[in-house]
Amino acid sequence: MTITTPPNQVADQLRLIGDGFSREVFTTYFRYVPDAQLIVSPDYPLGDALVGLFHGSDNEGNLYPETIEHLRDVTEILAAHGFRRYRPLADAISPVLDRYCLDISAYDVFIIKRAVRQAAEVMDEAAALCPFHPVIGQIVEVEKRCRNIAVVRLIVDTPIEYEPGQYLSVNTDYSGGRWTNLSPSIPCNDAGQIEFHVHAPSLLSTARQGDRIRIAAAGGGYNLDYDQDMLLIAHGTGLAEARAIIVDMLMKGRTPHTHLFLSADYPGELYELQGLWQLASTAPWLFIQPVVTHESDAWWVGATESSQPPRGLHLTQVGDVGTIVASFGTWLGHQIIITGPKKLVARTKKKLLTRGTPEELIQTQNYQSAYFI
Repeated sequence: MTITTPPNQVADQLRLIGDGFSREVFTTYFRYVPDAQLIVSPDYPLGDALVGLFHGSDNEGNLYPETIEHLRDVTEILAAHGFRRYRPLADAISPVLDRYCLDISAYDVFIIKRAVRQAAEVMDEAAALCPFHPVIGQIVEVEKRCRNIAVVRLIVDTPIEYEPGQYLSVNTDYSGGRWTNLSPSIPCNDAGQIEFHVHAPSLLSTARQGDRIRIAAAGGGYNLDYDQDMLLIAHGTGLAEARAIIVDMLMKGRTPHTHLFLSADYPGELYELQGLWQLASTAPWLFIQPVVTHESDAWWVGATESSQPPRGLHLTQVGDVGTIVASFGTWLGHQIIITGPKKLVARTKKKLLTRGTPEELIQTQNYQSAYFI
């Protein structure tokens, strides 16, 4: 049985409204805070966020203590993206709620507004105390590796800390307030150098030298043990995560036997074979196996010499990478990391599990829910 309360009534109403509510609120909010258009999209699902807030308040619109703590935690994440002004957001929400909640009593809507106002006050206070800010970086090189893939290199004003295999949230002035998650292909360093592997279409696929971007705090990642043999399976630009791990092992001199299966649809999309050969030439512990779905390139791939397999690298195999990896056995004694697009990662993991690989050996990226879309 669902109890009808002011929060539940408004929550039900917002579920029916869809994206229109968010766009109306942010249209007003951007008049109050014009710079916010660079860091938050008007398509952000504000209604869903408010539904969660309403369920975290009592029938009088007072926030529960655990809700307040959660809002403080969320504020730290939002502050790292540059979002800090919440009272103007509450001011923007108020008149839009009035228009969308005509069938709900004025007093009940007042109770909901009380919850929104309390949340804004809590988050404004937390933001004022939060030391996190986006780091600004400038793109210094964009190297096209094939039609759909580019390597983007940048320098950040302040070195940002992250672990190999983690991702960073990235935003640009021309992204309409949207953020995307990209994994650096090199470990963090004091020089502030970062390299991303970008697949088009995506946020940085049209990036040019000199563009400035915002980078928020790192997320995701893996539990890495460099004293245990490793199996890395990288689909497409998921190679960036695997490459950062390999480079980190080289830099630290901790080099377990490592098998890297690099997967792409077409040979020309194996965009880092030359670079991997350079790594492997100094790393006898590193075994690299390219795998492609199609034996030859489609006309539009636009391959460059970066995808040409150098002498000494194992011959490219044709087929499904999950099937090929599973054909070698269960990989007991290895930590297994699968990177790349979610569907391909899930399919490869299923192939290994079917072969008998213990699930606890397999790690995949845990992308947190995006606060900005």
